[in-house]
Amino acid sequence: MEPLSAVFEKLTDFRQRSGQRHGLGTTLTIIFLAILSGENGLREIARWSQEQRTALVERLALKRGQVPSYGTIRRVLGGLDINELEGQLNIWASGAMNAQGLQAWTGIAMDGKKL
Repeated sequence: MEPLSAVFEKLTDFRQRSGQRHGLGTTLTIIFLAILSGENGLREIARWSQEQRTALVERLALKRGQVPSYGTIRRVLGGLDINELEGQLNIWASGAMNAQGLQAWTGIAMDGKKL
C-alpha cells in the first residue's frame, strides 16, 4: 500500500516560486501529522511542527533543518486544489481497500463523529 506522503507528492504544486524550501507533498505530510496529533488551527499546526522539528527533519530529510512556517502552511492550505486532493485520496483509499480484500466502504469518521 502506498504511503499518504506519496499521494501528497502527486498533487500539482500551485506555488510558482523558485527556491521553495519545502515541497507541497512534504508540507501536506507535516500538516496531516499535526492534525492526527490533535492540532486543528493553523497556528497550532505551525507550533506543533516547530515542537517536532528534530524528528521531522530527521525522518523527512528537510532542507536546512527547517519546518514549514505558519505562512507556508496558510498558503498551502489556502491554495490547495481540493478536488485534486479528493481525487487522489479516493484512488489511495480504493487501493487500500483492495489490499485488504474489501469490496464496499460506507465511509470513515476522521473526527470522532458517527456516520
